[in-house]
Amino acid sequence: MDTQLDFYTVKDLEARYRVTRSRVYARINGLKEKGYTLEPEKVEGRSIFNAEQVALLDRLDSHMRAGKDIHDFPAVDGRNHEGCLACIDTGASARESR
Repeated sequence: MDTQLDFYTVKDLEARYRVTRSRVYARINGLKEKGYTLEPEKVEGRSIFNAEQVALLDRLDSHMRAGKDIHDFPAVDGRNHEGCLACIDTGASARESR
C-alpha cells in the first residue's frame, strides 16, 4: 500500500513508478505536450508535485502498464479545463465540464 503524501519529489515519483528520473521527466513532458499543466512548485531547489498532479501521473502509469503508449492517453482540449481529472474520467468536453 502506498503512503499518501501531500507532496512528492521527483525521487518519490521514481520509487512510486519504479522508473528512472529521465522516465519521470519524459512522462511529465509527454503530459505537458497533451495540454496538462504539471508545473511543480520549487521548494529549496527541489521540484515538488502536489497530490492532484500525482493522481494524473498515476492514471498515466496505469495506462502505460496496461501496454498502452503515452500517445494514446487522452489529451486536454486546451480550453478551460487543463488537467481536469473529471474530464479525463468521463471524456467530457470543455463545454460539458463547466
